[in-house]
Amino acid sequence: IKIAHSTLAQGMLTAKYSLNSKFSTSDRRHRMELFSKKNLIKNFKKVSELKKIANKYNTSTTVLSLSYLLNSKHVDSIILGVKNFKQFQNNISCLNFKFNSSLEKKINSIFK
Repeated sequence: IKIAHSTLAQGMLTAKYSLNSKFSTSDRRHRMELFSKKNLIKNFKKVSELKKIANKYNTSTTVLSLSYLLNSKHVDSIILGVKNFKQFQNNISCLNFKFNSSLEKKINSIFK
């Protein structure tokens, strides 16, 4: 069984953070390579491209990202973390999103 954790890249794929976001030294993102100065600009450019795709399909980057994982042959299950019921509802809505191979190719081209 292949289980994906940190499915939203510590919040990066939710598009709620920006290049101006600051993380305290007690926040694990402060120490993560994903959020390092070296990678931050490159990673946020990718999230920006993902957001454009999500907008075309009238959905969020969260739903698009989770749907991508659920439709991947490399993942059997995902682990979600939520802070409130609204986040839970948004995350679970990925089960109703109509994912297709064209979307998979577009997303793969961003994150290659």
